[in-house]
Amino acid sequence: MLGKLIKYDLKSTSRILIIIHVFLILSALFMRFLITGRVEEDLFMASGGSDVFYTLLVMVYTLVIIGASFATCMVVAIRFYRHLFSDEGYLTNTLPVKRSTHLLAKTISGSLWLCIDMILIMLSLFLVAFPPVVLEMFRENQETVARFFGFGAGSLPSLPAFLGLFLLVCVLSGISSVVTLYGSIALGQLFSEHRVIGAVACYFAITTITSVISYIAMAILGISGNYLAVADGTVLNLGEFLWKLILFSLVWSLILSVILYVVTTWVMNRKLNLP
Repeated sequence: MLGKLIKYDLKSTSRILIIIHVFLILSALFMRFLITGRVEEDLFMASGGSDVFYTLLVMVYTLVIIGASFATCMVVAIRFYRHLFSDEGYLTNTLPVKRSTHLLAKTISGSLWLCIDMILIMLSLFLVAFPPVVLEMFRENQETVARFFGFGAGSLPSLPAFLGLFLLVCVLSGISSVVTLYGSIALGQLFSEHRVIGAVACYFAITTITSVISYIAMAILGISGNYLAVADGTVLNLGEFLWKLILFSLVWSLILSVILYVVTTWVMNRKLNLP
């Protein structure tokens, strides 16, 4: 039954999200063709194009990225609310399926789409920022760049291991984002009236509180933005800062996901009150 629920959720959310992310990739290819892809031919500055035109292109592309990310979160959140807490929830709760199973299915499907969203955004940025000439320069100087940031030396891992852990953090961040949305919606149902507004208020409250706690924890652990130590024009400790930040994000996302998932499960099992 869990597999069927996941398949149903993915089918219902993918219709619009596929279109949105196809547009995202197309916009990245458009940027690559008009701007960064022309660096290799030395045509960017010599093409006679207006600086205002290129600035507008960058602004539009940035808005497309923000819009894709926002739309993904909204589609996942609205689907969760409508299926479990609106009038449709009456039908959902008549099915011979535990509420915890519904929550797990929606967490898996929602997390999958948020992870896809992050991967496609990174892919689009890669398409725009790394034309062939830049990739060739990076390949030729890969070891130098890795040594410059300290990867593979001392307590830091190699660059591939660093990127692998970064991908794991992205997955956990996607799960954490979905659980935060679901937790906010569930807590919003505890309001007697204006539950949607209550859910939005809970979301801002949760994100604000967790941001403050994470900032304090990072300060205590010595992970701060003051990681640039300039000596004779050399930037130091960036790799160490990124490594500590990723490890902290990994643990923090896991803790936050577990807490909010438990809260959402409790509300759905003990405090569910459909309108």
